[in-house]
Amino acid sequence: MDIKFLAATLIIANKMIDKKTLNELWEAVKMLDIIELAQEKGMEKGRKEGLKKGEEKGLRKGRESAQEMVLDTIFDLFGNMPIEMIEKVKSVTHFDLLKMLHRQALKCKDIEQFQDVLNQSVTS
Repeated sequence: MDIKFLAATLIIANKMIDKKTLNELWEAVKMLDIIELAQEKGMEKGRKEGLKKGEEKGLRKGRESAQEMVLDTIFDLFGNMPIEMIEKVKSVTHFDLLKMLHRQALKCKDIEQFQDVLNQSVTS
């Protein structure tokens, strides 16, 4: 609300309202500013939390996509793989390591060679 409008209203009200009531109105007006400030702060905090959650979700989705890319590549090259290999690839959370595993999968001659690369790269 425009402060000049409020000030003009209070000046006019001064002629019609006793001082005690006028002071109470003034305190209520000051509280409106505090409430508005608190609302703005709350909205800003909500935006930041929303961005953080969105970023975390995006990172999780990217990591899951990279894991699936590694697993799809292994399957395309070598066919079925042991469940332990799937679980080990899905345990990798570092994107750079997933990229490296993908590149290595493309270079491996067989699934056993990839298993060795995986075992050397990922400690259980």
